[in-house]
Amino acid sequence: MKKIVFLVIFVIFCVILSCIFYRKSVPCSSNTIERNKYDQAIINTYLDKISSASNDFYDEYYTKLPSVMYYTVSIKDIVSEKSNSIITFNSYPYLGPHDTIGIDEITFVADYMGNVKLQSFNHIVSYHLPDNLRYLEKKIIPGKYE
Repeated sequence: MKKIVFLVIFVIFCVILSCIFYRKSVPCSSNTIERNKYDQAIINTYLDKISSASNDFYDEYYTKLPSVMYYTVSIKDIVSEKSNSIITFNSYPYLGPHDTIGIDEITFVADYMGNVKLQSFNHIVSYHLPDNLRYLEKKIIPGKYE
């Protein structure tokens, strides 16, 4: 009985400590929450175009197209020039059970009429596939590997 009481107290103590330290390690201001909400809305809006640009690039190198999901994309930069908005995303496409195959920088230009065009697609770095996914390679992507 003493062991069970001790175990329950120990678990409660651990939960309380983890909550305290987690709160300290993750700043949670309303500005951060608002920013994340707006970033997510922009990413969701552009996700189809990001995925399409990624597919166009990787189709030459893999037999299966990599996945690009909202949680593998981040906003790098947003610039306004005259009546155009230029948005640059970082994308981390993956194959299989989330084996990231590279880092891409994808830039779009949106004009005042809502027309969106791909401005540039830069493949920054590649990662080698694990042995169990090597059969998906058509050819090696040239450039930097990590």
